[in-house]
Amino acid sequence: MTCKKNHKFVAILFLFTFLFFFFSFTDQDYIIVKDMIGNDIKIKKEIKSVITLDPFSTQIMISLSLTDLVVDAQYGTNLIGKGFERVAPQYKNWGSSFSGNNLIFENIAAKKPDLIISQIGRGGLDKLKEMGFSVFIVDVETPSNFLKSVQEVATLFGKQKEAKEINALVEEDLNSFEGTKETFSAKIYPEKPKIYIAGSNILRTFGKSSIQSYLIGLSGGKSVADTYNQTKVDINPETLIGMNPDIILLSSYTAEKKEQILQDSRFSSINAVKNRQIYTIPSFIVSWDLPSFEIVGGICFIRNIISKNIYLDTYIVLLQKLYSKVYTLNLSKDEISSLLLVAK
Repeated sequence: MTCKKNHKFVAILFLFTFLFFFFSFTDQDYIIVKDMIGNDIKIKKEIKSVITLDPFSTQIMISLSLTDLVVDAQYGTNLIGKGFERVAPQYKNWGSSFSGNNLIFENIAAKKPDLIISQIGRGGLDKLKEMGFSVFIVDVETPSNFLKSVQEVATLFGKQKEAKEINALVEEDLNSFEGTKETFSAKIYPEKPKIYIAGSNILRTFGKSSIQSYLIGLSGGKSVADTYNQTKVDINPETLIGMNPDIILLSSYTAEKKEQILQDSRFSSINAVKNRQIYTIPSFIVSWDLPSFEIVGGICFIRNIISKNIYLDTYIVLLQKLYSKVYTLNLSKDEISSLLLVAK
């Protein structure tokens, strides 16, 4: 009897010891981190595969030179420019986890990513967590939050130093623009030029809390849509006429093109239309009005319009430095001027 009890005790002890060492070994491969909205996320110490669920999370991975780890990504086919393939040559293999803006969960599961990165507010995140995936949320709605997101993601991959260096470069540029925004346009315009940025169509714009409003402000202009607090705003033709912007900027993904706006009789009384001050914001890696390090290019572009190319050479040097440091791309003067001189 005693012998049987001893055998049972040994068996239980063995099972307990096995489970202890098994789970200890498993847990030691993971760490707990907080994402940008304060969620505790259990992630692998060594992340070997990533899926990004929106173009801006993808931009973070690109800026940190981590695209080799990206097994799938949403990047926005209508948002990217000719430079995208130069920083993410793998992108032609991306996209099988998405149908438009919807997630294909079985395809995500088949790729078995160690980490999923997503912008705040994206649909389908709760289901991914229920499926057992580590989901790290970023917030890119403002330039400062975008830079913070870059730093947070960099920490997951041991790239804190690289993130700190590129963030410092961009912050220096943004601070420089901040210091001159009130007086920049004074030599050209008696008052700050009123600027309107169109989104996916001419009657969709961006309110006071948007990154587009921030770009206009640092450029020395005044956003005519700042009366709205929302990020995105749908308006009617009469509202746009009443805004009467001096400059209309079409995003690279706006449905209407310049000539369509110029020929639309509804808008003929608008100053920007009468004076043909309608321009399309460039897209090189991604559109220059969206959350990425290329927002510096967006500010240079708008300032170049306002100043009528006076500071073109200054902006070319600044952007050459940006693309070299952040994206390891050595762009020629002609390449950058061809983007900025769309303003002509």
